[in-house]
Amino acid sequence: MRQDIIFSTAAVVCAGVGVYLWTTLKKNKIPGPTGLPFVGALYEMLPYAREGRLHEFFHEMVKKYGPIFNLPLPGGQEMVVIADAKIARALLFNRVNGRVEKSDEFQKHTVLKQGMIALFGDQHKVHRKHLVNAFIPTQLNQTVEASCHYASQLMDLWKAQSPDGHPITVDIYKCMMAMTTDVLGRILFSYEFKALDRLSEIGDRSTFEAAMDMLTIAPAKRAGKPEFLWHYFGVSQDQVKEALKPVYDLLGDVINEKRAVVQQNGGKRQGQARDLVDLLLESDPETGKDKFSTREIVDEAATFYIGGHDTTASTLTWTFYELVQRPDVIAQLQEEIDNMLATGSPLDNIFISHFKYLDYVFSEILRLHPPTVMTNWRKAMTDLEDVRGYRITAGTRIMIAIREIQRSPEYWPDAEDFKPERWANLKPGNEYLPFSDGEYKCIGHKMATMEVKATLVAILSKYTPRFVPNQNSRGIYAATLALKNGYKVELVERRSRS
Repeated sequence: MRQDIIFSTAAVVCAGVGVYLWTTLKKNKIPGPTGLPFVGALYEMLPYAREGRLHEFFHEMVKKYGPIFNLPLPGGQEMVVIADAKIARALLFNRVNGRVEKSDEFQKHTVLKQGMIALFGDQHKVHRKHLVNAFIPTQLNQTVEASCHYASQLMDLWKAQSPDGHPITVDIYKCMMAMTTDVLGRILFSYEFKALDRLSEIGDRSTFEAAMDMLTIAPAKRAGKPEFLWHYFGVSQDQVKEALKPVYDLLGDVINEKRAVVQQNGGKRQGQARDLVDLLLESDPETGKDKFSTREIVDEAATFYIGGHDTTASTLTWTFYELVQRPDVIAQLQEEIDNMLATGSPLDNIFISHFKYLDYVFSEILRLHPPTVMTNWRKAMTDLEDVRGYRITAGTRIMIAIREIQRSPEYWPDAEDFKPERWANLKPGNEYLPFSDGEYKCIGHKMATMEVKATLVAILSKYTPRFVPNQNSRGIYAATLALKNGYKVELVERRSRS
C-alpha cells in the first residue's frame, strides 16, 4: 500500500514537473529560424541585405512564423520581432508584464551619440524637454514657408526645361532629395546648401551631403560586428572621423557664428527667424547655463538633418509613385487645393491642417510606406510574461515591425491597396505607428508633416504628374525604404484657371 502511494506521488510530481517544463519551454521557444552557431540567421539575411531587401526578409519571416518570431543574431544573441499591433503599442508605452527600455545598442554603433535617436532614459528626457520648442507653431510656419519657397524654385527649373509648356519627364526622387536638402538647411541651420542649383550637374552633391551618408551607413555596417572588424568595413573610429570632417567643420562654423551673434544681442538673434541651432544655443532660463554642450548641439543638428532628409524625400517620392497610378486621386486632390487656395487664406500650418483629402492621402502614404520599417531596438529589462503566450527573457532585444503591422490584412481591409478614402471614417489605433509612439515617438513628426503637405500643395497647384511606363522601380532598404534608384514621372503644366 505504501509502495502504491509512493508510486502515485512520484507520478503526480513527475507529471507536474513535465507540465511545468512544457509550459516553460513553450514560453521560451518563440518560433523563428534556427540559425547557425556564431553567425545566427545571418546566412539567411545576407541575400536580402546585399540587395537592399531586408524589408522583404522580415515580411517572409512574418508570413512563415507569425506576428512574433525570434531571430538569432551573430555572437549568440537573439532578437524578438513583433508584428502584433496591440503588443507593439503596449511595448512602446511600457505597458507589458515586465519592464522594457530603449536599447543602448544603437548608441554603441552610431557616430551621433548625443543625438535624440541614440539617447535613452533620463538623458533622452532632458533633450526632449528642451527641444519641444523646435516644433511650436512659429517654427512649423517657417517649415511651410521654406517648403513652398524651394518647391517654387524647383518648379522654376522645370519651367526652364520646357518654356513652351510641353510635358517634361523628371526623376522625382532626385528632385525631392535636393529640395529637402535646401529646406532643412534653412530651417535647421539658416544655411543655403543650394542643392537645387546643382540638380542638373553631374556629381551634384556637396561634400557635406556626401559626408552625411556616413552617419547613416556607419551604424548599419557596425551592427553585429566586433569593433576590431570595423576597419575592414571602412567604419572604424578614425575612418569615420575623417569622413565626417566636412560635417563638423560646417556645423562648427555655424555654431560659432551664431553663438557670437547671440552673445552680442543678449541671448537671441534679433530680427531673424530662429532655426534649430538657435534654439539649441539658448541658455536655460532657470539656471542661466547653456542647455547643451557644443558636441550635443552638433550631434542634435546632424541627427535632425538625417532624420528629416531621407525620410521626407522618400515619403514625397512614394506619394508621387502612388498618385500617378491613381489619376482620380490627383484630380480630387487638385480640386481641393484649388478651392482652398481660392479663399486667399495664408498658407500656414493651421490652414494646411484643414485640407481634408490631402490628409487622407498623406495618412495612406504613411500607412503603406512608413518612414521607418522597424522601430529602434528595445530591450527587455526583466522577463516579459505572456507575450502572445511566450516569455521574452530579460536582456533580449526587441524590434517592432511597423511596416508589417500597417500592411497586415488582420487590421486593414485591402491592406496592400492605396485607398485614401479609407480614412474618411477611420480613426487610427494600435495598428497605425508611422512615427512610432510613446516617449520615443519621432519628435519631428509635425515638421515632417508640414513639409510634405506644403510641398504637395505647391506642386500640385501648378503641375499634374503622370505615370511613366517601363521603369524597373523597387524600394531599396538602407536606413529608410526608398526608391533610391530613382523614379521618373511626367509633369504636365496646369493652365491658369479663371
